[in-house]
Amino acid sequence: MLATVFSVLLSTAWAGEAMPNPVLIRVNSAGTGDRGCYLSGVEVLADGSAVQRNLMADFGCEHTFEVGSTYEISWGSVPVQAASCEGNPDCPDFDMEPFAESAKPAPPRPSVVFREGRMSTTVAGFLSPEESVGHHSFEGREGQSVTIAIVSVYSSAVFSLKMKTEEEWVTVGRGTSWRGVLPSVESNLYQIEVTVPAGEDAYELFVGLGK
Repeated sequence: MLATVFSVLLSTAWAGEAMPNPVLIRVNSAGTGDRGCYLSGVEVLADGSAVQRNLMADFGCEHTFEVGSTYEISWGSVPVQAASCEGNPDCPDFDMEPFAESAKPAPPRPSVVFREGRMSTTVAGFLSPEESVGHHSFEGREGQSVTIAIVSVYSSAVFSLKMKTEEEWVTVGRGTSWRGVLPSVESNLYQIEVTVPAGEDAYELFVGLGK
């Protein structure tokens, strides 16, 4: 099972070469650094697979982009101070980087997609100190049973199943294995957050729904 994780991670890394413009990205992290604001997330493709995307943005982008939300981002290639400058303002070196020029919220859509006739699926992911939270969403309905389980290379990954109320995200269940019944939520969209306590880990997440 975990061999599948590494093959998916490898294909994901190479798939990032061609990024559409605009691109739909579900934001995993946003934070200002010495070169600008670092924006990271995943583009969810039509077949349900996810491609990691990394862009630069204006300083303070963490106040614009909400982690876990999806945005349609228009971008361009612009010169940004090179990473080799290590924050030195007098360094003349630049790298061409994809830069978020404009963004607008996009309607949420599930990243966990069940194939026709199937009520369960498995998705793979990888977390590191720079990418510390994984977000996976799926569609369900009130009263439907759900089973969620996670395995990881170093047995460190855990998940939290969450639903969004008008005011906040509420945790429904958490752990490495959980079975329960989905509560009512207006959008019928539920979110799973995956975290690792420290370091990095590759994981596979199983989601199964009852009828």
